[in-house]
Amino acid sequence: MTIFGKCGGGGRRQAQRSPADLPALVTTVARAQPVLLMNVSAAGARLRGTDLPDLGGDLMLKIDKTEAFGVVQWKRQDLCGVAFDQPLREPQVEQPRSEASRARLTKLSPEERLAMQDWSSGMAR
Repeated sequence: MTIFGKCGGGGRRQAQRSPADLPALVTTVARAQPVLLMNVSAAGARLRGTDLPDLGGDLMLKIDKTEAFGVVQWKRQDLCGVAFDQPLREPQVEQPRSEASRARLTKLSPEERLAMQDWSSGMAR
C-alpha cells in the first residue's frame, strides 16, 4: 500500500509541493471537467473543483501538455488529493510552477483563469 504525500513516521512529504493555482483538466471514464490545480509535486496534486471524482476514483490529470494518471486519495467538499501512478519528472513539476508565476502577473484570480480556459476550450456557454 502506498501512502500519499508523506513518508512513514516522520510526517514529512516525500516530494516537495509547488503552488500552482492553474487551470487543469480531469478526465474519468464518465467525463472530462476543468479543475483548478492548487499544488503539484512529483507524487501527486491537490485539485479544486465541483463534482470531483470519489475517493479511490481513477483519473487522468492534464496540466498544459503534461498528462498523469492517478487515484483520488482524499476528498473534502470541493478539494481532493491525487496520487500519481508514476512520479512526474522535475521538468513536469517545474512547468506549472513557472506558468503559475507568469499567471500571477495577469492579476486574474484562479477562478477567472479557469473561466478563461473554459471559454477558450469551448466548454463555457
